This record gives sequence, C-alpha cells and structure tokens, in this order.
Amino acid sequence: MEAQARGEPGPSIGPYERTLWSNPEMTLGSFDASPESEDFETAGAIGDRPAIAFSRSAVGIVQAKRDAFVSDGTVAVLHNPRHPYRRFRVDRSGDHCEWLSVDPELLAEVNPRLGRDPRRPFSFPAAQVPLPRRAATLVRLAAKHLREPAPQVPDALWVEETLLEVLGLLAPAAEPRRTRASARHARLARHARELLSSRPERPWAVGSIARVLGVSPFHACRVFRRATGYTLHAYLTEQRLRRALALFESGECSDLRALAAAAGFANHSHFTAHFRAAFGATPSQFRRRATPEAVRELSQKIRTAILS
Repeated sequence: MEAQARGEPGPSIGPYERTLWSNPEMTLGSFDASPESEDFETAGAIGDRPAIAFSRSAVGIVQAKRDAFVSDGTVAVLHNPRHPYRRFRVDRSGDHCEWLSVDPELLAEVNPRLGRDPRRPFSFPAAQVPLPRRAATLVRLAAKHLREPAPQVPDALWVEETLLEVLGLLAPAAEPRRTRASARHARLARHARELLSSRPERPWAVGSIARVLGVSPFHACRVFRRATGYTLHAYLTEQRLRRALALFESGECSDLRALAAAAGFANHSHFTAHFRAAFGATPSQFRRRATPEAVRELSQKIRTAILS
C-alpha cells in the first residue's frame, strides 16, 4: 500500500490500488478488491513506509503474529513497513478502503503515541486503533474531494492539513488484561462485528444476533459492550452512518431515500436526523459536489459539531 510521490493525483499503481494525492512525505490512495479475485487474500503488500488503512467495507485482517480482527470503519488498521498480512472476506463486496502511507519521521512528529521507531513504529500489541468519527469523516471528505472530476482543481493545502489532522486524532486503546475468558469474549465480539458490519441494512434484533452467535441475549449484550465499548444498537447505528459516508463518496445512490435504505435506516427522516446529529450537516449538504469551497465549509461544520 505504498506509492512514490507524484505530482498529479489519480494514477493506478496496481490492479487494485490508485493514488489519490501525494507529496514527498504522505501518499493517500485507495484499494478496491473483489473477493472473487484469485489473490484477494494477499493483494496489496505494504511498502517501505508505515501505512494506515481506513475501510469503506468490512474485511477481516490477520497480521503476522497477531490476532485476527475486523476492519469495519470504526478502526484504523496499522501496518508496519514490509509487515506481512492477509485478509478474509466479511462483506460480500470485498475490501474497499483508503490508505495513507507516511514518512516515519513525520509520523513520530505528528503523533508519537503511535510509535517512534522508524523501522517498526506500530509496536503495541493491537494492529488497529479506534477511528474517531471526526477522523473517519475527514478521510471520506478528502477522498470525495480528490475524486471530483475535472475541471476541479483539488485544494492541496486543505488536503495536506486534513490528513495531518487525521493522523493526530489516532490513539491506541488501553489493552485489557488477557484471561481465558477475555480471549473467548474477544472472539465472540469479533464474530458479532463480522455479522453486523457485513449486513448493517438488516433489521437486527438482540435475539436474532444471539441465536447466530450461539449465546443468550444478555451474554451477547454484555460481552459485546465490554469488548468494544459499543452497545449492539450503537454499533449498528455507527455502521450505518459510516456506510452512508462511503455511499456518498462512491456516488452509487443519487436519491437520498435509496441511500437511506441501502445504509439500513428505516426511512429518509430517520436517516437525516441521525446523520445531522452525528456530523453537524445534513445528507444533502454532504452529497454536494466536493469543490474546494464546499469541502472547507463542510469540514468546519464537522469539526464544530463533533468537538462541541
């Protein structure tokens, strides 16, 4: 997931990857692979710089010598330089994400919480960190802006400042004490994440989730909240909101009612209320063309809403 710095955005750097924007210290790119691809499990090797992935779909990740987890849009995946990994299918659409490769010295300066060793900056046990809603939204907005068709000229200064802000917002979660019970609970929570993040549009109930997991409803609720910090309802709502952001970026749904249904919301008004409360802007405002003026205005709304 690394490209050489280029002066112009957009070139393909492999069968699944494309550069969206680059300078000598950072490269923002996208990755899109179908699970039917022969090399789906191993595609997208990490280059000479550390890389961070921001998922648009849910996918399983297994890094060498680390536990498997689900990259579902609520976490940022940390890849050390040249560190091997593989993926497994969760979402039927495959693996779709943006990735940011960063000069290790810049990473250590912007966010020393993530690591200081340039050879292996991400040294803590987990291979992912929580992705705050603000950071996730700014990544989606930057990618949407950079994908706008010509004659739009991307605002490179805004993009660079925004990506630096995203880097600064990431922080490792506290590592819980490991026991046999906590290992079982982590596996149960991972399976629940796979289930809900792969089909957030379904009208889930606690009983149906618990039946799939093979546990009692009370146990499913308690373990999931302890392991993830989310209630089942809050996690499902978060998945639906972040899926809506990805749908806005892709332009797949031109009608807001269709987009609300595709994301899993009961109706258009329900979707609008949740979206405005989460991001400080309406879906209509986020759907507009991401011109330089529009993205600066919208990013300020997002910052103000999430910081307040």
